Parts: sequence; C-alpha cells; structure tokens
Amino acid sequence: MTDLLKYSTASSRDVFDNDNNKVDWIPMDTETLFKQNCQRNPDKMKYWIDNPFTYKINKYGFRTSSLDTISDKAKLMTVGCSFTFGIGMPEHGIWPKLLADKLNMELYNLGTPGGGADSVHRIIKLWFDQIRPDLIVWFLQG
Repeated sequence: MTDLLKYSTASSRDVFDNDNNKVDWIPMDTETLFKQNCQRNPDKMKYWIDNPFTYKINKYGFRTSSLDTISDKAKLMTVGCSFTFGIGMPEHGIWPKLLADKLNMELYNLGTPGGGADSVHRIIKLWFDQIRPDLIVWFLQG
C-alpha cells in the first residue's frame, strides 16, 4: 500500500506530507480561473469574494480526515469526481459532508477531481478493508 497516492488527487499528491494541509487553490480551482470568473460575473462571484475558504487535504490527497486512524462511529465512504471532492466549495457545503451530518456518520470523502469509474473502483478496492465503511455512496456526474 505504499503507492496509494496514485489513486488520489494525482496532480497534487507530491505537495502533501501530513494530514493537515491547507491550500487556497488546487489544479482544478486556480486563482487565475477565480479572477477570470470575478471579471466576467462580478455579481455571482460576490459571495466567494466575501467568503474565501481553504481546502484541507490529507496526506493521500483526499479531502477528508486522516486515514491512519479510523473512527469507531458508523462510517460513510463517498467516492466520485470533482463534485464529490467539492471543487470550489467550502467543506461545510459539499454533499458528502451534508449527507454524513444528516446520517450522523463519520465521513471519509475519497472523491478525486477528474476521477472516473476506474479510479472509483481502485479507491474502493484499496481503502475498503482499512475503513470498513457501513455505507458507500458514489456520485456519478454525467
């Protein structure tokens, strides 16, 4: 299991060395793109200008807590693409967090920007035995 990073946020994985990485931008949500959107749609972007946020990424490139210590609480594993990862959204507003809170479950968000069915399959296969989720939800945006 030494190369688990290749199944996470591949373009960002070399940056993360612990479970508390806070970054303002990731490859799919760049400062340049943000500024372009602010110029094109200033009214729509006002909320994001007034409410900046950072992404908290664990050492495997996932937007979730440490995978080295697994909770005894009921566990929700979410998998999918950028929408599951929560591109452009603060943690409290992404669907995996909202669902985990509603179900009172510990969240393991293994969403990967740009990830497809092949990535989801490998992620579940690699992490299932360690996390032992009670529920897996895969959001497929088509």
